[in-house]
Amino acid sequence: MAWAQTSSMQNVERMFHFTDTPAQALPDVSKVLRTIAGVRASIDDDARTITVNAPADQSAVAEWLVHELDQPLGECLSRPYTSTASCRSTLGAA
Repeated sequence: MAWAQTSSMQNVERMFHFTDTPAQALPDVSKVLRTIAGVRASIDDDARTITVNAPADQSAVAEWLVHELDQPLGECLSRPYTSTASCRSTLGAA
């Protein structure tokens, strides 16, 4: 049983490329990933990527968050559970 716990704790590194999130919003996205998913995150503004390093389960949470956050502004605003203010601030829009 100890072996299974050790293997599940191995970190994986994942790079996420953002297509709809502006580069200036990446620090905010990184903070969300660190706070909610508990991952280590590094930003490459020029490539518009965030690389995370975490156990597989936390990396999966980060992947879900990235998918939810990297949406065109119109799609985000159409979600019934997202307020206009929080969506705009998350995506870096005025």
